[in-house]
Amino acid sequence: MSAGTDNIFLSCRKGDLARIQYLVEKKEIDLNIRDCWDSTPLYYACHCGHLEVVRYLLANGARCEENTFDGERCLYGALTNEIKRILLESKIANMGTQRRDDFDEFCEKLLTAEDYSDFTLRLRDNKVFKLHRCVLSARSPGLNSLLAGKWRDLNDVTNNLIDPKVFEDFVKFLYTGKLKCTRDQVDDMKQLAKRCRVQNMVSQLEHVMVQSVSFERSKTNIKVTTLVLDTPLTKQTLQDDFCAVIDTGIEEVFAREPFLRFNYTTFDEDEGCGEEEEEGLETYNDICLKVEGTRFYCNKVFLCTRSAYFQALLEDYFDEYHETCNTLPVINLRDVSASVISCVLYYIYTNLPHTLNEDIVFDVLEISDIYLLPGLKKHCGIFLCNMVSRDNVIELLAIARLRDIVRLEDRCADYLADNIVVFVEDETFHAFIMEDAQQVECRQETDSIPIIDDIRYHITSQVASFAELEESQEKLRLIDKLLDDLGLEA
Repeated sequence: MSAGTDNIFLSCRKGDLARIQYLVEKKEIDLNIRDCWDSTPLYYACHCGHLEVVRYLLANGARCEENTFDGERCLYGALTNEIKRILLESKIANMGTQRRDDFDEFCEKLLTAEDYSDFTLRLRDNKVFKLHRCVLSARSPGLNSLLAGKWRDLNDVTNNLIDPKVFEDFVKFLYTGKLKCTRDQVDDMKQLAKRCRVQNMVSQLEHVMVQSVSFERSKTNIKVTTLVLDTPLTKQTLQDDFCAVIDTGIEEVFAREPFLRFNYTTFDEDEGCGEEEEEGLETYNDICLKVEGTRFYCNKVFLCTRSAYFQALLEDYFDEYHETCNTLPVINLRDVSASVISCVLYYIYTNLPHTLNEDIVFDVLEISDIYLLPGLKKHCGIFLCNMVSRDNVIELLAIARLRDIVRLEDRCADYLADNIVVFVEDETFHAFIMEDAQQVECRQETDSIPIIDDIRYHITSQVASFAELEESQEKLRLIDKLLDDLGLEA
């Protein structure tokens, strides 16, 4: 567990709202992470009675859903009636009201991207599902076999045996890695998941069921009626499955690892299908990107749902494209390298830029703005945080400001605070301070200077002993002297 993750739990127990705000807004810590006791930051804030912390966590996306394990646990463990009242009144029970990250939003859009659907499933009660073969085959070995076998030449299939509500929740899990269902649906959901060979869904349902029953038995008047699957494991599995989709379209030299197709098996005979075994993940590419002579075989639903740039590009391009490859339309991308587009594609499909490295990070950072991928820009910022050094910290700080990368800017300020003894003699640092001071509109004789404020914050926030207090005071004196030498007051 990282230091930032440890700090969020400790800060919630202590009620340190300022530190929590810093971790969330600067370090971008996930508020729904769990520790080794399966507890969340919100649980500790509730249990320790920190009212303002609870309010802040709820307002910034901490989950506390009605009738779920986490929701009931927070409510039961709340130290005061006021906190219980806030939990009940917050109505954060609705998952749709929570702040979601880029990948969550992308997956939700993927689920509803009917314009790019290539497979329709009709169930009873006139329920129609417009789906995507590339997603279904990657997420379910069973569906992969059906789509490659019995349904290979069918774009519209009717099935009156499957419960539409169960299937709706099941499909949502396939697309988003998240599930919310009532306990009376669990058996039907597990049966469908087993038939479709989505084993991680089966095991996760069994785990949360055991967890909920155990919690109910240990408390009085507690009833968990809704089960929620939304864990790092379900997200990682989703990302791995989506990665398998783009792996099939990238040449080995630009892939994240030596090219390897996932080996999918099919339903068993006794499970009711008995399809002929198919090895390998079926591909359903419908677009080809050509970069520096290298072809990348992709799926329009991923490109257009993830990036407004690609959506506009493909819509305009299809009116006049001429080149094809294996019957797929080919789009030539210029002013970008094959290694950079490989990194971009991995991010689009998985939210993880698997092939990002020092040689291309600045090019990927620039293209992330062009392709309207703010999440990719954040990943570049995180990568650059690990590259900060005495030689480049000022340059990276300027880049962070220009690109609005909060986490990188904070890391640079932290580095300068740690090494201020060296940088008070650095003329490049002096010039940056002067420029920063001039950027303050309507600057008064005595006013704040952003970089100085940030450095002072990091110096004072690191104090944990008398020795460190003395060291921090000496650093602050050095800053004051530097400002005097520069003719600035702040």
